[in-house]
Amino acid sequence: GDNGDGAKEEEGDAVAAANGDVAMDVDGPSIEERLQKMNELMDQELKEQNEEENKSGQDNDDDEEGDEQPKPRKKLTTESLSQLLHQALQSGDDAMLELALCCSDQRIIARSLQNHLDVSDSTLFLHKLTLRLSKKPTRALQLIPWISALLKSGNIRSTQPLIPLKNLIEDRVRSFPQLLQLDGRLGMLSNMSW
Repeated sequence: GDNGDGAKEEEGDAVAAANGDVAMDVDGPSIEERLQKMNELMDQELKEQNEEENKSGQDNDDDEEGDEQPKPRKKLTTESLSQLLHQALQSGDDAMLELALCCSDQRIIARSLQNHLDVSDSTLFLHKLTLRLSKKPTRALQLIPWISALLKSGNIRSTQPLIPLKNLIEDRVRSFPQLLQLDGRLGMLSNMSW
């Protein structure tokens, strides 16, 4: 195998994933199996956290009189999100990355990116976010908080990874006045009585 071909395949896979295309990998686990594994890992982490909390909060055990209620599932933590991101980026697992991108809590996003991602993961993540934004601009509301937090994290240490994002934004800004004109014309047409 030629290294150039492997890089092209990897880039093609990233583009296909950004387009929402799903490639079947017959050699590896299915997306459903990977998501189930991630849920199991997160459940295990939550269980361990609950055990730690129970150990530290045993002074309050006098209240327990058999009124044990099932505890609601905990929200995603900074550690679990950063672990999920790191695993997704290292393995190139776009389904796992999409699972991480479902988090919309800006505090958790910011802490996860600032304290737990290294420079190489951050650079790769910015590339993947930019790719997703370029392929599906309608995802901007979901992706912009991630991009913003990533840029604020200080983990992007050179300007090279910023160039594709800058070009993408410039293209969108250039087309904005024409879109406003079109919106105005559509507004006028829709207000006309036929």
